[in-house]
Amino acid sequence: MKNKTIKVLFICSDNFGRSLIAEYLLKDWLTKNNRFDIEVSSCGINANSDTSSFSLEHFQILKDMGIDTSGHRRTQVTKGLLEENDIIIAMADNHQEYVKKNFNLDIPLFNELYKNEKSSIRISPPVTNKSKPGRMIEIVDYINQSIPRLVSAIDNLTTKS
Repeated sequence: MKNKTIKVLFICSDNFGRSLIAEYLLKDWLTKNNRFDIEVSSCGINANSDTSSFSLEHFQILKDMGIDTSGHRRTQVTKGLLEENDIIIAMADNHQEYVKKNFNLDIPLFNELYKNEKSSIRISPPVTNKSKPGRMIEIVDYINQSIPRLVSAIDNLTTKS
């Protein structure tokens, strides 16, 4: 895969939280580190869901970090989308299982690539118009600090191909 742009796709439930956060944090890191060999996008297994009860806290956190998410549009996972990406990363085991069941494709979890651990990144269910206070801050911080190791894992996967 040398000299080829690697396309990475993050998948979560609604393409409103975890996958969006991972997409924009990775794009930001790649830009700041002059890495133009990786393209990043995200999608959800239920991108048409009602997200009105979820916190918007992560959008403000990313904005405060200088990351513009205003162009983000939720995207539903499709066979075509999976086929056009080189590395597909599930944020939680239910996303991994959905892709296996519906598209017969085995994909790694974010934490498998980041720290070789088969565990999910979970967001608490919405509670009266917002997620648990502070949970989105924790997720943004967790994903942000993981990006350098995640990029190393992506690099390792692409040099094996």
